[in-house]
Amino acid sequence: MTLHKNFPNLETERLILRNVRDEDIDFIYQLFSNEKVCEFLYDEELFTTKNDAVEFINWNSEPEKRGYNRWVLVTKDNNHQQIGTCGYDYWDRTNNIAGIGYDLSRRSVRKTPASK
Repeated sequence: MTLHKNFPNLETERLILRNVRDEDIDFIYQLFSNEKVCEFLYDEELFTTKNDAVEFINWNSEPEKRGYNRWVLVTKDNNHQQIGTCGYDYWDRTNNIAGIGYDLSRRSVRKTPASK
């Protein structure tokens, strides 16, 4: 297991935010191959193959080196369902500016408030 010093796994009352990992391939592919999920994303094209998900996970696998991160949102209920991702899309430490983003699966949009 990789230790993420600057980007640890996080928890809220109802969610676990954990770093992306290889076992997320199917979920990431399902999420980013959905046209409605990707409709307003400026930095991600619609995934057409599972290899797109593999590349996404590889790209996000070294947050310490890159300086930004993507977490998978997992519910704390009995299902531990993956419902989306969130993270830093841009982090300018010199000017103290950060851009954050999130993506929620269509099936969870009405169930989990983004404010969590």
